[in-house]
Amino acid sequence: MTEEKGFRFLPLGTFIKVKNQKDKIFIIVARALQKDEERIFAKYRLAEHPGGAKPKSELLIVPDDEVSEILHQGFENEADVDFLTDITEKVNQSVLAPPKQEDDIPEPDLTIDLSLPVTSTSGNVNEVAKESSEEEAKKLEEDPFYKFRIEGEN
Repeated sequence: MTEEKGFRFLPLGTFIKVKNQKDKIFIIVARALQKDEERIFAKYRLAEHPGGAKPKSELLIVPDDEVSEILHQGFENEADVDFLTDITEKVNQSVLAPPKQEDDIPEPDLTIDLSLPVTSTSGNVNEVAKESSEEEAKKLEEDPFYKFRIEGEN
């Protein structure tokens, strides 16, 4: 368990309990660092014990301060220390994105182009489709290449 950088970073495979999760036991299956205005802290992706990470199971994501008890610590070696050093440097160099304000969310474009013809389907949809294919057949009979002609060309 690495705590030398001012925060705790638990190893993969660590079994823990989480605040507000009753007596459930979780295993850390992924981990990352996050930065806010005040600090850097660890976040963990957890699978519930004993089932683990199953294809359709949801993984719980919690910050380190929601870990209430460490039941069994996972394996940790020099590669973990190198990994932590690397991601700590990246997080320290990252710039905090300002929180999204409601004004930042663009309004959807609900413009309707009134220059386009409107098709009425107030009648039976099958009848409209039938009329459409009859018109298509008539046009093809008169000019089998009408779809390939440029508009305005005779």
